[in-house]
Amino acid sequence: MHEHYMEIAQQQAKLAFDKGNIPIGACIVLNDQVIAKAHNEVDSNCNDLLHAELAAISQVTSILFENKGQATIYTTLEPCAMCAGAIVNTGIKNIVYASKDRYVGALEPLQSLNYYQYKLSHVKSGILADQAQTLLNEYVDKNNYRVHLKQP
Repeated sequence: MHEHYMEIAQQQAKLAFDKGNIPIGACIVLNDQVIAKAHNEVDSNCNDLLHAELAAISQVTSILFENKGQATIYTTLEPCAMCAGAIVNTGIKNIVYASKDRYVGALEPLQSLNYYQYKLSHVKSGILADQAQTLLNEYVDKNNYRVHLKQP
């Protein structure tokens, strides 16, 4: 089941890649239904707030408010601190991500804090990680980044 929803997030990551953005995609699931999906559009829209997770959340804020603790977000890369904070504070208690982000991934450090331990029910990583990492590596290689996003 996780793989099905992560595939949807991966499709969104491919859209981000095609638009010249770091390929990150997300989808939000409630009661076995995808209620939102989005991709990173930071570079194509010159807006640092357009991370995939925030874009997906912004589509369904009222639904999340009415269904606190029931939704799951799927994202192709471990959320940064900004996205992790938004995920937790909108009542999403379940996070499933593909690839670990060793540079700005925030879930491990945040889970050591009592607030986040209380707010997060389930965090699962590694779902279709190779697929997500391959696309990230392709983006990095294509854009000749000095700081490599590739996993060791």
